Amino acid sequence: MKHVLLYCTALLCAGLIGSCTDKKVQQKDIGVREFIAADIVADRKAKDEEFRTEYSPLPSDEWEHFPGLSYYEPSEKYFVTAKLDIAEQPDTVAIAASQSNDVRTMLRYGVFRFTIGDTACTLAAYKHTGPEAVRYPSLLFVPFQDATTGGETYHAGRYLDVDIRLGTTVYDLDFNRAYNPYCAYNESYSCPLVPSENILPVAIRAGEKSYEKH
Repeated sequence: MKHVLLYCTALLCAGLIGSCTDKKVQQKDIGVREFIAADIVADRKAKDEEFRTEYSPLPSDEWEHFPGLSYYEPSEKYFVTAKLDIAEQPDTVAIAASQSNDVRTMLRYGVFRFTIGDTACTLAAYKHTGPEAVRYPSLLFVPFQDATTGGETYHAGRYLDVDIRLGTTVYDLDFNRAYNPYCAYNESYSCPLVPSENILPVAIRAGEKSYEKH
């Protein structure tokens, strides 16, 4: 799963460096980030290049002629401020995957609350367990479906990856970075399905669109 999480970064804070440095780290983690369309475009270009290499989820005979993924244009409308309600005692939940013999165990870490237009929305955020928790200790996994699912976007839904932030429950959810699971490109992969609580009542016309093999 290393390269599924291409756009993810981890918050790494090690050791006690001193009170002044600690304050700077804490200030950096508080608040929302800036929407920069050029950064989104650059990251998409880098992902397309990776899909033409040995790290691609595509079958090897598709690498050379891969035309690039399809995306919505970056839009600040889908860069939203969300409040994370963190569970006091996170439940352990079983999430079904695209292959029937595969079930993922995750922690239901909390719920994001935000609005799209005039519509109030919620998305549950999960934490990995097992080996992936070791590799991605500060990552929240947010799968979702919306009104575009099965038409403009992949029929099983899309994912967001969100870094846990220190000292705040205010987050930015950037749906411009919503991406398809690997099973959208290659049926040999098994990918977590979207729980029913994460089906949004609105259209999220941001991020990655359906993949069409050329």
